Amino acid sequence: MNSALIGLITADTNCRSWLYSHSIRLALAPEELLFRQGEQNRHLFHVDRGVFKLTRLLEDGREQITHLAKRGDLLGAPSFFGKGTLDASAIAMANGLVTVIEADQLGEALRLFPSLSSSLLASLAERVTQMTAHLERLTSRTPEQRVAGYLIDELNNRPKFVESFVLAMKKSDLAIYLGMTPETFSRSLKKLEDRRMIEVNGREIRIKHQDAILAMS
Repeated sequence: MNSALIGLITADTNCRSWLYSHSIRLALAPEELLFRQGEQNRHLFHVDRGVFKLTRLLEDGREQITHLAKRGDLLGAPSFFGKGTLDASAIAMANGLVTVIEADQLGEALRLFPSLSSSLLASLAERVTQMTAHLERLTSRTPEQRVAGYLIDELNNRPKFVESFVLAMKKSDLAIYLGMTPETFSRSLKKLEDRRMIEVNGREIRIKHQDAILAMS
């Protein structure tokens, strides 16, 4: 089973085995669409590998990036458990692998393995916490603080002692996600680099002074 369904960890390993055998895997290439805003949905999507951006098309035609989904995240939950219509699109930012669970299969799993419900609730609660923190960052932090917070989040998602990483998406997309223009995002990176906190080489970022960036975020 390896990394599949890590976001649905339960005490019952039989539950994970059952879900794995009653679901399908989808491999996606960079920029490939997983699902589209406005479509009807009866599936839950579990990210096994890769990064996916969730985008929402606003009434004025602008695109809003609402979330960056990574390994272990569940996608499609609001429509799956609610009104049935997807409120965002999901696009792969790199080669990705997704486990797709159909509604009837998940219902049967919940009947057979009651402990699964608490795992689902914990996963959904974590998603709400992440979105709340992101909204708080957008509304109360300066552009430099938002960029610093994002860099710390990216660093924390990597093995200990790793100081360099490649940005998960284009700088223009990251700017939208962080609620700023591409020009403001580039200026914020430059300010952090001028303060010798980071080193920028295209989309590669090297953290030089983690404590200083953490204090700023």
